[in-house]
Amino acid sequence: MIKEIFVPLLHAGSDMAALEAAIALAKLHEAHISVLVTLEHPMPLVTEFGYVPLELTKQQFEEARSAAEKQAKGARDHLAKEAVSSEVRLTEVMLLWSEETAALQARHADISIIGGPDPGKDSPRFALTFKSLLLNSGRPVLLIP
Repeated sequence: MIKEIFVPLLHAGSDMAALEAAIALAKLHEAHISVLVTLEHPMPLVTEFGYVPLELTKQQFEEARSAAEKQAKGARDHLAKEAVSSEVRLTEVMLLWSEETAALQARHADISIIGGPDPGKDSPRFALTFKSLLLNSGRPVLLIP
């Protein structure tokens, strides 16, 4: 029986399809939906030549934060129209990649639902997130094209 559904959003065109699939499954099983939007802080680069901090200007970081908040608000607004239990988490990631954070949070769910890659776009984010969810969460993953 499915009680908790996890949906990481990847800033892709298929995010809404994944959310719709989660809503349909949640209605069928009376399950709770947890949506994840991540905001990554720049990860420092360590090489054999030493530590190289990656810096974002304040404006760049505020733009990234604004985009993440806009995506989270869109998901909240969409879920508010449905008769399902749900939450949208906006998580700031400092020392983990977003796909690792998704896999950690997916461990608390019964199933993860992820939207497929955008056609014609080669996205490493999709491949890394799908692989991380599949191999590191210990939970089944439903891929929605």
